Amino acid sequence: LAGFNGTYIYNGTAANGGGVYTARRLNLVRSAIGYDPENAKAPNTASDRGGSAFVNDAELLVQISSKIGYGTASNDGGNVYVTGENGNGKLTVYDQSVIQWGEAVNGGNVYLNNGNVYFGGTADATHTTGSQIVNGQATGNGGNVYVKAGIANAQGDALIAGGGSKKTTMDGGNIYVCEGATFTMKGRAIVRAGTDLGDGQQAGNIYNAGTLEILGESKVYGGATVAKTGERNVYCASTGTVNMINHINSKDEYVVNE
Repeated sequence: LAGFNGTYIYNGTAANGGGVYTARRLNLVRSAIGYDPENAKAPNTASDRGGSAFVNDAELLVQISSKIGYGTASNDGGNVYVTGENGNGKLTVYDQSVIQWGEAVNGGNVYLNNGNVYFGGTADATHTTGSQIVNGQATGNGGNVYVKAGIANAQGDALIAGGGSKKTTMDGGNIYVCEGATFTMKGRAIVRAGTDLGDGQQAGNIYNAGTLEILGESKVYGGATVAKTGERNVYCASTGTVNMINHINSKDEYVVNE
């Protein structure tokens, strides 16, 4: 295990992992990627994938009020790109940590190529949410999170919000789930306020072509598209499945099917 405590990583450039490239378990504690010691914006950039961090068959733990922000990638994963030939790539974000303001073609903040992603943490007396994945921008799909393969989870008081697109070729304002991949929400996790500018104008929050699970008290709301009125929260493609178990809402209130 390698680790950074109170460390700032900023203004880096690389093909993959503009700020950090890791092939071993890496722990961020009260640290920042994409900010200078004065907490000013200081982006890292990748000419291919993972503007802030590239995680290759390893685990990146982002905890105890750490933050990753403003990364840009010319292809996928504006802030974090997670992969691994053995499916061992893993990103874990909790304890009021934040990933925000990333830009990429797919997965403005996080791109899961293979492996597992976990967004968790709980609210407390001074924090209204757990971890936050917010304000990512994509010119392709998945403003905040793109799940190509593997499993992504949002639990506890995790918040995924404000994802969108700068162009009109995009689906899944907040989250895009590919065929064969899984995204699970449970606890009090929230996905909200995504905007879909895509040609199909399908779902402001989640585009699902794989398996989507919305469980317990988790919520998806406030999704918007440019061409259609009313909330457009979840779009399920013909290859997709949506499971809502012990949930306060019905599937019909959330999901538009292809």
